[in-house]
Amino acid sequence: MTNTWCVLPWVHLCVRPNEQIKPCCRFQYDEGVAESAPNLDNFDPNNEYWTQLRQDMLDGTPRTECRKCYEQESVLQGHKRNQSLRHWMNSLFEDIGPDDCGSDFRNMEYIEMSIDNLCNFECRMCDSKFSSKLQTRDQSMGWRVHKKLEPDFTKFDRYDISNLRYIKLLGGEPLISPNFTPFLSYIKERGASYENIRLQISTNGSRPISDKLLKILNCFRFVEINVSLDAYDSINDYQRIGGYYEMVYKNALWYQENIVNSHVNFHTVVSVYTASKLGKTLEFLVDENEHDVSVDWVRDPLWQSLLIAPPAFVDWVLEQNQGHEFASKLIKNFVKNSEYDKRAWKNLLNNTERLDKYHNRYLNKYDPALYKQLYGEI
Repeated sequence: MTNTWCVLPWVHLCVRPNEQIKPCCRFQYDEGVAESAPNLDNFDPNNEYWTQLRQDMLDGTPRTECRKCYEQESVLQGHKRNQSLRHWMNSLFEDIGPDDCGSDFRNMEYIEMSIDNLCNFECRMCDSKFSSKLQTRDQSMGWRVHKKLEPDFTKFDRYDISNLRYIKLLGGEPLISPNFTPFLSYIKERGASYENIRLQISTNGSRPISDKLLKILNCFRFVEINVSLDAYDSINDYQRIGGYYEMVYKNALWYQENIVNSHVNFHTVVSVYTASKLGKTLEFLVDENEHDVSVDWVRDPLWQSLLIAPPAFVDWVLEQNQGHEFASKLIKNFVKNSEYDKRAWKNLLNNTERLDKYHNRYLNKYDPALYKQLYGEI
């Protein structure tokens, strides 16, 4: 098996909130390509781009769009508690290998989709494309305002989904969406069998699950709950406005205890705001409580990313994480090709103050040390 093989382009569609199609959630279209990427209305899985992508994977030719997994694999090599999405998916679809495939699409066996953008959180690194609750904030800040999205499941009518083995559902926030159970009903009506499907739900962990939904979830072969928790610290509540980190963790344990054949993972998104707490977070979640955690990094909006931070700030972040070797390794790998962007950093300082005022939630109250690093005073 090659170092570039990934089963997903043969069996999977990732449907973004604007219905744009990607081979997987981590796939990063090169600049200038994303704008012309297909959507559900016009997608041909055997178009020239996707056919060449599959052929390159068979030939062992790396693709720049897959760099997230390549980078993660270089850092996580030999680490017992983590693996790249590519490795994980290849293990889930272990019955399909490169010797079984040509350059054509096989079957629709895995769908990832955002049901809608209804959400009860106002996360600082998010926008109204993914959270309808951010429409007012984006308008107030002078940023682009995205409309409320409503799903049209019938767009899957032209695909055979009776062979589905894996579904990943995102939002918005799926557990508050009125479209969540209708989608599950739709796939059943189209011939998919719950008992054959591994269902993954990405949630902000703010809500317990109703008895009605719990009954449905317990019909699936396996349920994976991916809970967003950016820090086991109050700075999480500063970044993910709408929840409380201790409550999110408590709900995550409830999911694990009450959903049959389930597993809870945590997903941590690291920004300028939360980077100094990564070691503390991994220590609590992984080292002390043996949870699985995936770590990703804010790249958009760029002004919240470590990629544009001045060297002195990155050094301070590394100093705060020096007690956790793995967290330090992750941060060093992410920033190795970073470059200080004075304009973007100024945007960070200005926008942080504007958002603090808008939300009436001030950084100096949540993390005085971070505030001092950014502004030079308490």
